[in-house]
Amino acid sequence: MFTPRNRGWLYRLMNHKKKIIFFSAATAWSINYAKMSMEERQILLEYCCKAKKYGDEPISRFGNIRKISVLINKDDDFGRAKKNFEKYALPLFHFAGLDIEIINCNNNEFPAEQVNLLRRSQSDTLYIVGGDEIISKTVNNAMRSEMFHLTQLKMKYEFPVLAFFPVGGSNYIAKTFFSPVSPRVKNYCESAMAVIDGKCQSANCFKYKHKVHAKKLELSYVEPCAGCSKCSVYKTLLTPQQHWWHKLIGTRSIASSADKVINRGQAINLNCGEEKHVKLSTVVFKLANDLLSDDPPKMDLLVGPKSISRWQFLNELWKRSNSENPYSVSSDFQTSLAGRSFRCHITSTDETTLVVDGKKLPSADISVEIFPSLIQVLVPK
Repeated sequence: MFTPRNRGWLYRLMNHKKKIIFFSAATAWSINYAKMSMEERQILLEYCCKAKKYGDEPISRFGNIRKISVLINKDDDFGRAKKNFEKYALPLFHFAGLDIEIINCNNNEFPAEQVNLLRRSQSDTLYIVGGDEIISKTVNNAMRSEMFHLTQLKMKYEFPVLAFFPVGGSNYIAKTFFSPVSPRVKNYCESAMAVIDGKCQSANCFKYKHKVHAKKLELSYVEPCAGCSKCSVYKTLLTPQQHWWHKLIGTRSIASSADKVINRGQAINLNCGEEKHVKLSTVVFKLANDLLSDDPPKMDLLVGPKSISRWQFLNELWKRSNSENPYSVSSDFQTSLAGRSFRCHITSTDETTLVVDGKKLPSADISVEIFPSLIQVLVPK
C-alpha cells in the first residue's frame, strides 16, 4: 500500500516528463540489449556444439591436422574486427581441432614478408578478417608474386583456399556470400563453419592495366563465352604423383574427386573473341566482377545517366550511404553490358576520378580481363 512517504518519488517522476522519457528509453534499451545478448549466446552455443562434433571425429594415424592461417586487419571496424573474430570464430576453430596461425596487419601495410604463407604447402586455408581493402591486397600480392602463375590449374593447387570473416562496413566482397537478413553473429559463425566444413566453390578474378593521361569514354568489349572450339583447351586436372610408400603413410590430396572439367572444345561460337565498340556519354560508370558466375564467367558494366542535377547527386549519395553495399547503384543506371574483357578509353576534357578496388587513380585508359574460376573460396552451405 502506497503512503505519502513512500510514493513521493513516484509523484516526482510522473510530474517530470523528461525523466519519464529518459527512464523509459533506458529501460527499453536495457531490455533489448539483454534480449540480444541472450540470443547471441544461444547462437554461439549451437555452433560450438556443431564444431565440437568435427573435433570429436578421429583422424587417420598418418593424417595431417588442417592448418588455417588467419590474416587480421587490426584497424578495421575501429578495432572491433579482431575482437569479434576472437569471440565468435576462434572458439569454433579450437572446438574443431584446427591448427590456427594468426598474422596481424593494418590498413597501411601488408605483411610482405608473409607472402610465403600464401602457399598451399604452408597453409590449407587463408582466413581473412577485414574489409575489401585487405582482401584485394591479399589476392593482388598473390597474383603479382613470382611464386604463382595466372592459370586456373596453377593457382588452384598453389594458392590456399580463401575464406572471409564478414566484419566491417566496407566488406562487400565477404558479405556477398552471406544472407543480409541473418543476425551478424550467425554470419560470423557461418563463416567459421564454412572453414570447418571445407566445401569449396570457384570464384572469378579480374586483372586490369591502366595508362595515365587519357582524354573521351570509348568502350571496346568482348562478350562472355562459356567455352568453344576457339577459346577452350581441354585439360585434365593435375593429380598428385603417387608412389609405393604412399600406400603406407598416405598422401595429402590436393585435388577433389568431385572436380570436373567439361570439354567444350566441340562447341561452335562464331562471335567468340569478336571485339565490339561503343561510345558512351555518362557522368559515372561501374565495372563489377560477378564473383560466382560459372556459365559463362563475366563482368558487368553499368552506365549512369548522361547528366545529373545537384539534387539527384545528393539523393544518390544518400542512397549509397544508407546501403550496406557501398558500391551499389540506383535504378538510374539503365545501360548494362556483360563481357569477359573490357577496354575503356576516357577522353573527357574534364577532371575524371577512376576508382579501382577502393583506390583512386588518375584518368586513364583501362583494360580489364576476367580470369574464370581462378581461386577457391569456402562459402556457407
